[in-house]
Amino acid sequence: MKQILTILLLSGLLISCGSEEGNDIPEFYELQTVKDFVPLDILESSSSVIFEGLGQDDIEFNLEYTERERDISANGIEFTTEEIQVSYTNIEEDFSMQILLTSQLDTTLNSITELLRISMDADINVPIIASDAGVFQVDGSIELRFNGQEQIMPFLLPQEIVINGTTFSNAYKSVASLIPGSSIQELYYNPESGIIGYSDEEGFKLSLKEFR
Repeated sequence: MKQILTILLLSGLLISCGSEEGNDIPEFYELQTVKDFVPLDILESSSSVIFEGLGQDDIEFNLEYTERERDISANGIEFTTEEIQVSYTNIEEDFSMQILLTSQLDTTLNSITELLRISMDADINVPIIASDAGVFQVDGSIELRFNGQEQIMPFLLPQEIVINGTTFSNAYKSVASLIPGSSIQELYYNPESGIIGYSDEEGFKLSLKEFR
């Protein structure tokens, strides 16, 4: 009888261990690839950032750097992910932007996908639209997804962007916003400086001037 109980207990342990190994999902996930696409040291050590436009007053955004943990549960799999958010807030202009680094479960492959999202108004629950022009976010955000070191859909490629006479290399540009009443029409970003510019609802472009 003792031998039967011992065999059953060992079998249960093997099944349990095999299930965890099969999922290959750690209890705590530390972000990796997306950190290479964000100037975390600059953003964490700065209290504000200044944007300038041609013939316009400079606009200052307060920076708030937040590190946190978030619990994720899907398809019977649970894990905790590291999450970093940098908020750009301007009270006078009544709008905000944010850089979000997080991860989520790819339910198709049962693996973790890392997500870098640059957006306005801190809204992450926005549908992805597919069209003949490609795949993009309807709110004009910039979104990069990675499975390991590999970038996955939607594929956004870096380019050289000129904003008010200043050239930024290795930059990403969002699709113009389709949300009525939104105050930011396009966002511009590169991994060396974070958000490098934006255009407002009247089409005026502002570019990164300095961190403070």
